[in-house]
Amino acid sequence: MALFELNANLGTGFIPLRLTKKDACKLLSISVNQLRKISLADDSFPKPIKNGSNRQAGVYYDYREIHDWHCNQLNNRK
Repeated sequence: MALFELNANLGTGFIPLRLTKKDACKLLSISVNQLRKISLADDSFPKPIKNGSNRQAGVYYDYREIHDWHCNQLNNRK
Protein backbone atom coordinates (compact mmCIF):
# COMPACT_ATOMS: atom_id res chain seq x y z
CA MET A 1 0.00 0.00 0.00
CA ALA A 2 1.41 3.37 -0.93
CA LEU A 3 1.92 6.02 1.71
CA PHE A 4 -0.72 8.29 0.21
CA GLU A 5 -3.24 5.43 0.52
CA LEU A 6 -2.43 5.18 4.22
CA ASN A 7 -3.15 8.88 4.62
CA ALA A 8 -6.50 8.48 2.89
CA ASN A 9 -7.39 5.41 4.96
CA LEU A 10 -6.47 6.95 8.30
CA GLY A 11 -7.71 10.42 7.41
CA THR A 12 -4.46 12.11 8.40
CA GLY A 13 -1.84 14.15 6.63
CA PHE A 14 1.17 12.30 8.04
CA ILE A 15 2.66 8.82 8.23
CA PRO A 16 2.48 7.48 11.79
CA LEU A 17 5.32 5.49 13.36
CA ARG A 18 2.88 3.40 15.35
CA LEU A 19 -0.73 2.41 14.89
CA THR A 20 -3.40 1.77 17.46
CA LYS A 21 -5.39 -1.45 17.13
CA LYS A 22 -8.20 0.59 15.65
CA ASP A 23 -5.90 2.24 13.10
CA ALA A 24 -4.27 -1.09 12.19
CA CYS A 25 -7.73 -2.55 11.57
CA LYS A 26 -8.71 0.45 9.50
CA LEU A 27 -5.51 0.19 7.46
CA LEU A 28 -6.04 -3.53 6.79
CA SER A 29 -9.82 -3.15 6.36
CA ILE A 30 -10.58 -5.79 8.97
CA SER A 31 -12.43 -5.91 12.28
CA VAL A 32 -10.74 -6.00 15.70
CA ASN A 33 -11.88 -9.61 16.04
CA GLN A 34 -10.26 -10.52 12.70
CA LEU A 35 -7.04 -8.79 13.82
CA ARG A 36 -7.04 -10.88 16.99
CA LYS A 37 -7.60 -14.10 15.01
CA ILE A 38 -4.83 -13.28 12.53
CA SER A 39 -2.38 -12.41 15.31
CA LEU A 40 -3.09 -15.74 17.05
CA ALA A 41 -2.99 -17.88 13.90
CA ASP A 42 -0.15 -16.27 11.91
CA ASP A 43 3.31 -16.31 13.52
CA SER A 44 4.58 -13.88 10.89
CA PHE A 45 2.07 -11.21 11.93
CA PRO A 46 3.80 -8.33 13.75
CA LYS A 47 3.76 -8.49 17.53
CA PRO A 48 2.10 -5.56 19.29
CA ILE A 49 4.12 -3.03 21.26
CA LYS A 50 2.75 -2.46 24.74
CA ASN A 51 3.07 1.11 25.97
CA GLY A 52 3.82 0.41 29.63
CA SER A 53 3.86 -2.50 32.04
CA ASN A 54 0.30 -2.22 33.33
CA ARG A 55 -2.37 -4.59 32.09
CA GLN A 56 -4.37 -1.60 30.81
CA ALA A 57 -1.44 -0.05 28.94
CA GLY A 58 -2.12 0.85 25.32
CA VAL A 59 -1.15 -1.55 22.55
CA TYR A 60 0.35 -0.30 19.30
CA TYR A 61 1.67 -1.79 16.08
CA ASP A 62 4.64 -0.55 14.11
CA TYR A 63 3.43 0.87 10.80
CA ARG A 64 6.37 -0.49 8.78
CA GLU A 65 5.93 -4.02 10.22
CA ILE A 66 2.21 -4.02 9.36
CA HIS A 67 2.97 -2.69 5.88
CA ASP A 68 5.70 -5.29 5.27
CA TRP A 69 3.49 -8.13 6.54
CA HIS A 70 0.70 -7.07 4.18
CA CYS A 71 3.09 -6.87 1.23
CA ASN A 72 4.37 -10.38 2.03
CA GLN A 73 0.80 -11.66 2.13
CA LEU A 74 0.17 -10.19 -1.31
CA ASN A 75 3.41 -11.67 -2.70
CA ASN A 76 2.70 -15.14 -1.27
CA ARG A 77 -0.85 -15.51 -2.54
CA LYS A 78 -1.52 -17.86 -5.40
